[in-house]
Parts: sequence; structure tokens; C-alpha cells
Amino acid sequence: MWEQKKIKVPLFPCVLYIILTNDLERVKKEFPDCYFDEVYATSVWGKTDEDNNFYCILNPAHREGLNYGVIAHESVHLANFTMRRCGVKADLENDETQAYLVSFFTNEIGKFLDLNSPNAHK
Repeated sequence: MWEQKKIKVPLFPCVLYIILTNDLERVKKEFPDCYFDEVYATSVWGKTDEDNNFYCILNPAHREGLNYGVIAHESVHLANFTMRRCGVKADLENDETQAYLVSFFTNEIGKFLDLNSPNAHK
């Protein structure tokens, strides 16, 4: 199984790919530097090419672990990838950029997983 959604990140020249898969061999083939195996529910990975692509890979075998807390955790990584790639310095005194990105990524991944659905964890 391999479900994928491509999302343009607003205000930044970046693209997020959300992938829901249990095809660990394909993940290893397409993303050899990404650490993802059957133990983990999620992994995020930023490609180091000029395309500014970021990937959030989700394992449906750990559906109970795919909750808003975990998604927010991974979204912080995605926000930091985005800011670092685009030359935006993190600022603890004015963290609106990071907060905006974390909110955006969390909402998009949550919508992809349909976390508000009564059947989300089945």
C-alpha cells in the first residue's frame, strides 16, 4: 500500500509529500538515507537536493501512534527543515514563522489521515 499527497508549502519554495505506506522495501529503495522501519509509526525526511522536497512517511501498522501529538512532533522537524532550507533563522523571541509552519504541517497531515474521523484509529 502506498498513498501519497503532494502539498505546496505556502510562502516558501518547498513541497511536502505525505506518504502512508507499509511498503518498507519501496521506502528503502526510494529514500535510502531515510530511517524508517516497522518499529516506527512516522519518519520525516528532507531531501538534500535543490528541489526543496520534504517527506513525511507514515506507517499504517502503527495507526494508534498516528495521533496529533506525534504529528505535531514531526511537524516541528518539518518546520525546521523548511526554515533552514530557506535561510530563515529560528528566533525564540519571535517564533511566529515556526508556529505557523507547525500548525500548517499538523493540519495537513491530520487531514490526510482523517484524524477527526471516528474510524481514524482503526
